[in-house]
Amino acid sequence: MAEKFYEIGRAGRERKVDYSKVFDSTIKAVETRLADSKQKTEELINKMPQGVPIDKVPEELRGQVTAFLTQGKQKYVDASKIIASGIPASSQKYLDAVETMNTVNNSFSKLSDSLESIAIQRQKDLDNTGVSDGAFDWQGTDQNNLANGSMYTSMALQADGNWTYGSAELDDSGNAKTKLWDDYSSAPKPGTDGVTSFIAMRDTVRRQKREGQSWDSIKEDYSQAWDGLMTKLETNGVRDMIFQDKEYMKSKITVDQTTDPDGYKKQLDQFKKDPTQLIADYKNYAMSDETGLKYTYDNAKGPDPITNLNNPNGKKYFDGFYGSRGASGSWESAGAKSAMRQNIDNRKTFGDYDGVFGDYVYNKNNDTYTNKVDGVTMSPWEVIKQEKLTRQGETSTSFTTAANAGSEDDDNVYKVTGDDLLGDDTDVVKRFKNNKILKQAGFKFSREPEIGTRAINIYGPGFAPGDSEGGIKIDLNDPNAVNKIMKFFNNKKPKI
Repeated sequence: MAEKFYEIGRAGRERKVDYSKVFDSTIKAVETRLADSKQKTEELINKMPQGVPIDKVPEELRGQVTAFLTQGKQKYVDASKIIASGIPASSQKYLDAVETMNTVNNSFSKLSDSLESIAIQRQKDLDNTGVSDGAFDWQGTDQNNLANGSMYTSMALQADGNWTYGSAELDDSGNAKTKLWDDYSSAPKPGTDGVTSFIAMRDTVRRQKREGQSWDSIKEDYSQAWDGLMTKLETNGVRDMIFQDKEYMKSKITVDQTTDPDGYKKQLDQFKKDPTQLIADYKNYAMSDETGLKYTYDNAKGPDPITNLNNPNGKKYFDGFYGSRGASGSWESAGAKSAMRQNIDNRKTFGDYDGVFGDYVYNKNNDTYTNKVDGVTMSPWEVIKQEKLTRQGETSTSFTTAANAGSEDDDNVYKVTGDDLLGDDTDVVKRFKNNKILKQAGFKFSREPEIGTRAINIYGPGFAPGDSEGGIKIDLNDPNAVNKIMKFFNNKKPKI
């Protein structure tokens, strides 16, 4: 007797028994056939329930299980008698009997599996009752009906040992659908991966704004990161994230939930049925300047202007700029000017530049801009002057020297920009030390605490730290820090 209900028929699972090889009437005597068949029959019946441990089967299903096992066992016994009777193994009656025994055995195995599956799945649904906001109502209802046991009243045992159940999902005629138990699955679960990832993106955007990075320099990274997140979440995860976002859903549903709850529910269900456009629009929503990452960037705190210690008035200064009225006539902070200037300094990455006095198309082949307003071709320095983005003390010569010191397309030289000097002295030293070009050229870097928390030492190739002849001290708060570093690099020829 099986000790557990899910062991029913386990030993005889899904196999076809060809008894003709055992009961070949031309080889064995009738007595041998009868004894052998009886033994095999008894062994198999003993592996099936003489009576299922009925307390292991839900009460609502016991009647069906008992009747199914009783009828199946009788069919099996009747068929085994036919096989043992000695009729030719090639007769249709013999073959039908073999088929009956196989069918009964397989149905008992299937019954065992399905009863076990129902019990396990019910426990899972009791342990995790959550339902995603993106799930259909019927999915939540089916899950709850299984968890509380009310689904059992709609379940019917099929001839093959599987079950059907009445689902809360309706067909086109408005009638409840009957589904196979094998097709059951819990409702999609609520998750936090999408929301958590998006919050992390917002935090990173705030940090990058604080470091002085422009939106144009980072927006493509976030576009790609968003696409990657959607792929990672897969369909149910994306639906869950979208329908959790009540503000987004409110922007898409045209009916007010308070005044017309039925109309609201109708539109919500339609979006659940086909969320294709919702998903497509959600990226724009997540990136936009009204609700998304661009909004976060625009409202985040930018870099703190740095006090120029050499200026007796203590005027605020950052990356070669003072806050003042810019090209547009409105006040622009030093950090804002730096962010705009970075677009031109790093033009081989950012490309075109949309300024106040022009819309400039970047020509990478000859390192020039063409102003779409008047068609005039301009050098980067001319664009900087026209847009009033020159740094303190900067001249065309110093700009040209810095610009020619390196580019993205030349791995043999290196160009210093304001971005390299962001953060405290530890950040700057780490950034330079990790630069493959400077490392291979033999430059060394260290903090210089005697000057302050934003000062570093740079030593040329072949000189050890502390060797004053081969090094230079740089006050990172100095407006000309970038130019001084570039001059030192050029003199020491930082080339591979």
